[in-house]
Amino acid sequence: MLKHKNKANQGKSRQIKANQGKSRQIKANQGKSQ
Repeated sequence: MLKHKNKANQGKSRQIKANQGKSRQIKANQGKSQ
């Protein structure tokens, strides 16, 4: 059970990292638009 939870948490952290990457792209795009 713990292993499954760890895998799920890793998946969530990957999504969080992906979201952070998206927010960085958005900020970069905002800088370009300005």
